Amino acid sequence: YRQLLLVAAFLKPILEMSMSSSLFFFSPQMKENTNQLYAQTFFFLLLAGLLAFPILYFFKGGLVLLFKNDNFYNYYFLCATYTSLTVVSVMLEYILILEKRVRAVFFYLIVSDILRVVLMLSAVYVFRTFVSIYIAQIVFQLVIVLALFIYLIRKYSIFNIHQWDGGILLKQIKYAFPLGFGGISKTIGKSANGFILNAYLTASSYAVFSIGAFKIPLIKEFYASIARTTRPKFALYWKEGKVKEAIELWHKQIAIFFCATLPIVLFFFIMAHEIITFLYTDEYVDSVNIFRILIFGILLQATSWGTIPKAFNATGYV
Repeated sequence: YRQLLLVAAFLKPILEMSMSSSLFFFSPQMKENTNQLYAQTFFFLLLAGLLAFPILYFFKGGLVLLFKNDNFYNYYFLCATYTSLTVVSVMLEYILILEKRVRAVFFYLIVSDILRVVLMLSAVYVFRTFVSIYIAQIVFQLVIVLALFIYLIRKYSIFNIHQWDGGILLKQIKYAFPLGFGGISKTIGKSANGFILNAYLTASSYAVFSIGAFKIPLIKEFYASIARTTRPKFALYWKEGKVKEAIELWHKQIAIFFCATLPIVLFFFIMAHEIITFLYTDEYVDSVNIFRILIFGILLQATSWGTIPKAFNATGYV
């Protein structure tokens, strides 16, 4: 199960190429072209997601050797389906944030998490196989994509754009692709340890490591929610030439991240043994020190290092 998620997490940012993230830069500046902006982003993500099928079909033999598991031949289609849907589904949350519908975002996050948990627990209870849990994840992502598709048709008429401006698409690609290539290098760096461990260790040893790489709940969402809220403001500062104001806002964002993160990191570092063994039983006690080491990486994320290049249309630096 972790191996299938590893493949999907590796391919997603490569296929997405930061096109969905670019909405935070362009949407505040191109309000009169919002319909086209959302339409071209959705169709790009849809087509990009479909590339997961030929990619995984071509490389499935290599993944079988890497994972030392012939069963991946039977799972590659499921893995490609999950990957393609995750590439598209994230756009719904971004749109709600850009529309400044705070209650809708809160409702969406709560309901979507509840739906995902219900689907996964139902799969466990009825079928008791890891494949059924993975299929439940696919069903969840499919529901999100269908909701996004219906929302875009009803509110933004994505099939009824009469004056399509090719220049807008070109600008978005010019902004997003350097950011996307930066994301690819970041993804390779983050995923390299997983692939190396799979190549040299058994599946059970990789499970110990992946448990040690356990993410603290809500931290990632906390960072992302603040960053997605401030990025449109940064983009407006760039447009208006207000560099000083942008730097002040960036510093405030870093201060908030550190004030919230440092106590949490210290708490989880001290309580690591109790937390890991409670969640995963004593069988994964070897994951405790791995967790303690990796947890300090969160403090690096708190510096919010990519904020200014993304906001100031300098994604080449990223």
